[in-house]
Amino acid sequence: MIKHNLICRPDITIREALEKFNKSGQKCIYIEKNNKLVGSLTDGDIRKFIIKDINLNTKITKFFNKRPKYLEKSNYSLASAKQILLKYKINSIAITSKKKIIDIKTWTDIFKSKKILKKHTVFIMAGGRGERLMPFTSILPKPLIPINGTPIIKLIIDSFDMNKTKNIFVSVNYKYSIIKSYLNSETKNRNLLFIKEQKPLGTIGSLKLADEKKLTSNIIVSFCDIIFQNNMDNVIETHERLQNDLTIVVSKKKIKLPYGVCRLSNKGKFLKIDEKPESNLFINVGYYIINKKLLKYIKKNKKLDMTDFIAKVKTGKNKIGIYPIDDKNWFDVGEWPKYKNTLTNFNSE
Repeated sequence: MIKHNLICRPDITIREALEKFNKSGQKCIYIEKNNKLVGSLTDGDIRKFIIKDINLNTKITKFFNKRPKYLEKSNYSLASAKQILLKYKINSIAITSKKKIIDIKTWTDIFKSKKILKKHTVFIMAGGRGERLMPFTSILPKPLIPINGTPIIKLIIDSFDMNKTKNIFVSVNYKYSIIKSYLNSETKNRNLLFIKEQKPLGTIGSLKLADEKKLTSNIIVSFCDIIFQNNMDNVIETHERLQNDLTIVVSKKKIKLPYGVCRLSNKGKFLKIDEKPESNLFINVGYYIINKKLLKYIKKNKKLDMTDFIAKVKTGKNKIGIYPIDDKNWFDVGEWPKYKNTLTNFNSE
């Protein structure tokens, strides 16, 4: 059966291609023109575009691979498909008839008898007081603030595929009993484990309170004021394939200064004024994949913020990587202007 969500025209934009990856969870899409296979594009290509600051509204025409891997139906066999996927380290292959795509075989399709479902732990930091959302959070804790009728924390929990999730830890300090009561009554069929912070432990310190026997080798860490609309499978796969110890999800954001900036020489001589310059910077989204071995950098019941934790990890010469996403694929609800933006633009479907 043809997986139509993995086939596109050559005139779609990079952003439209990115949406296909997010919705499908696959790592390659195929380009057809006049009902003929003409190319392929991978999620790795997309991440390179973001890093290189290529406009995501640019069409993919000149970027996709013009020599995609495929098998004509007459030459197809399970053995030949396995050989190509293993040789080229790809995750899918198009099956064609006179270059027209008639099927797409994914890694799961071909190796399903050997497919091992690897589960991961999710750790949600929900202990903050939400001071930037006062006075609302003096009554209702930040994790329960609704987005289009659904509390933030439920949106985050529901975004994870339980078939791939071993445990979901929820670390709470402020208004612990309210949050726990809500989740126990409204979130079903989820293996939730609650951690009560007796005192504020910063943005990562409570991770040390988890029972290490219930943690998988790699842990997805999420803050409770971030909604992430991206396929987490691709982030985890990249983290593991590159053998990162820590992967930081980032987004490229254009920052425009509202002032003229004076440019000086190395000797302090005035050169010129740049009027309201723009800069493209990688923004830390607030999602991480952390290898369990890095828990050694966290002391139990000691406050530790993520920035200090990352500095310790880097000092220890561990491998840190980034996973760039489109700026439209995440929402920050930690303060009122951003919360209102999320209400307008967040798609809960």
